[in-house]
Amino acid sequence: RRVTMTNFETQIRVSQAPEVYGLWGRAFRPFFLLMAVFGVVAIVVWVSMWSGRLALPTWGRVSWWHGHELIFGFAAAAVAGFILTASAVWSGRRAVQGLPLMALVFVWLLGRVAFLLSAYVPSWVVACCDLVFLPLVAGCLIWTLYGSGQWRNYALVAVLIALTMCNLMMHLAVLGIEVTPLFGLIQLQLSGEAALRAAIDIVILLLSIIGGRIIPPFTANALNRDGVEHAIKRFVWLDRSIIGVFVLLTLTRILSVQTGMLVLSIAAAALTVGRMWTWQTWRTLHYPLLWSLHAGTFWIVVGLMLDAAWLAGLSIPASTGVHALTIGAISGSILAVVTRVGLGHTGRLLSLPVGAVWIYVAINLAALTRVILVITPANYYSEMLWLSAVCWSFAMLLFVNRYFSILVNSRPDGRPG
Repeated sequence: RRVTMTNFETQIRVSQAPEVYGLWGRAFRPFFLLMAVFGVVAIVVWVSMWSGRLALPTWGRVSWWHGHELIFGFAAAAVAGFILTASAVWSGRRAVQGLPLMALVFVWLLGRVAFLLSAYVPSWVVACCDLVFLPLVAGCLIWTLYGSGQWRNYALVAVLIALTMCNLMMHLAVLGIEVTPLFGLIQLQLSGEAALRAAIDIVILLLSIIGGRIIPPFTANALNRDGVEHAIKRFVWLDRSIIGVFVLLTLTRILSVQTGMLVLSIAAAALTVGRMWTWQTWRTLHYPLLWSLHAGTFWIVVGLMLDAAWLAGLSIPASTGVHALTIGAISGSILAVVTRVGLGHTGRLLSLPVGAVWIYVAINLAALTRVILVITPANYYSEMLWLSAVCWSFAMLLFVNRYFSILVNSRPDGRPG
């Protein structure tokens, strides 16, 4: 009886708390905007440093800084905005908003500023500022899900913890701290590259989980409205197999088991192709809000196969598959999701703002341009890299331009959020 009364009292307190409207009403609003703005800043700084136009000392290696900020800065903001918004819908609990949301955004910004100034402050200070964010997001997610019975969504907490461990591994590598063998049996590979690569795999795993939940119903609804008779099929064994393979792929990446990485990359690509077939991807080409999601999944296949080709010893740079995954799959999927969430969760029709389709075109061109650098003549390499950066920046800036008022202002229907 005491437990029941406690839950009841909690629900009363939550329902009586004042709702917040506008920018701080839901996590997706500030995080999606900051994600896009930061994406432009980070890529311009990176390409300027790479080309020698900007001499800015950084944390660890320059390539580590670039990769870290894409995953733990750009992607982490998108993940936080989506998860903390969706979890409130899943659980029926009060969303993170107002002052707690402001504090969370401040912590994220603190980590980004620490990285920009990482040459001028001790590495342990950078680590402390940066490592706090994802555990706080995990804590907010637990608070939102607690008591809701949504047990399967606690898997997202495990994903956030795994990402935090990869982030910690990168910071330890920069600090020069070595890790002893695990139980005297397994020597973990704590190089910055291994930790970053494992983090990329974890984000791809997260995209596969979320994509498996949202893409089939979104696709089915659109096709049904057009009278398409073929139903979208979902196979539980396929969804679970993909998750299992990506978990194993991440583990083999950390342990540097090259044969395992090769086999599992091919297996993950094949399973993802099978998934796209059941989703009837070829029927979505007339719907930008749909084909953008499917394009992100397609880039997962491309990235995994390029990665497998490199592991098999073909003359393909390791970075080729990585950029297919980070620009095409991760960034493309993120923009596909945030453009849709930015409409649906602000009470608007699922119709893109004028010209917003070029967001998808530009981010996919950025991925394509970066991937085909492998066959670009050396004297055009720098120009192609800048072209990819321009396409990326255009996609982010166009998102800010088209969605700023949508994300900052209150919902037109007067509801909170």
